[in-house]
Amino acid sequence: KQGPRIAANVSPTLREFLPTYWQPLKIQKRIDLRRPEIILETHLLPRFGDRPLDSLSAQDGLAYISARLEAGAAAGTIRKEWGVLMRILNLAVDFEKIDRNRLKRVQLPEANKRTRVATVDELKAIQALGDAETWRVVEIALHTGLREAKILEIERSWMQLRDDGWWLLLPPARSALKGTPGEIPLNRVALAALKSDLNGGPIFHKRTGDALNKAWARLCKRSQVHDLHFHDLRHTFTTQLQNLGVPLEIRSALLGHRLRGDSLGSETMTARYSHGGHGWNQQLRRAVTLLETAIL
Repeated sequence: KQGPRIAANVSPTLREFLPTYWQPLKIQKRIDLRRPEIILETHLLPRFGDRPLDSLSAQDGLAYISARLEAGAAAGTIRKEWGVLMRILNLAVDFEKIDRNRLKRVQLPEANKRTRVATVDELKAIQALGDAETWRVVEIALHTGLREAKILEIERSWMQLRDDGWWLLLPPARSALKGTPGEIPLNRVALAALKSDLNGGPIFHKRTGDALNKAWARLCKRSQVHDLHFHDLRHTFTTQLQNLGVPLEIRSALLGHRLRGDSLGSETMTARYSHGGHGWNQQLRRAVTLLETAIL
């Protein structure tokens, strides 16, 4: 007589595994979790939420990518969504919930590197038709180079008055791929945009990048500005600095980028041993001050 049958281990569904996915992100104090939340709520959970993780195949991945391309999603957007799914599946492998990530070798569409920069006339048209709060976000992007998600997170406690003026102290980026400067000086335009709301509470009321991007798309359409993404304002910021003669080292520091050195990494290593100071801060402030009259 046979004994009781032992049920085979069943992997969790994507939805069931999410608490495990969020835990390390919160331990690492990744404060910007809104993007993966939006990706999960809008795209991944509706398609894969109730599927056991070990049932997901390469064919499922290809079908997802094809559907997103047919829906008009940009290659870069799809790659961001795919990154969230890969982190979940790889974490499930690490926690021995599935034996392997079967979607790991799925080919992704290549994202074109954008070189779009806003012109003065385009910015004037956007300013003329935009609401006050959206234009404040635009001004901060143009005068700090910060990404939209980081701008929308800004809190009043991040602003600090020093002998040379106001500075913005920033929390770490959510990943090593997306660097964020530890602190940046605020010129008069950026400071006015941040301090214009004197009623307390959040600096910005449009708290999600998704809402901002939709408002931006509508605004560009009304202004007859074509193929200008909000992220292109970051390109505009650094291009303006380049045209003003600001050295690459200063531009990289303001953007939060790491300069790549030679094969031995000497430049990167030197940067780790350099911790700024009064002279360095003066160079950073001089750069953003030039933008006050260069943009609009």
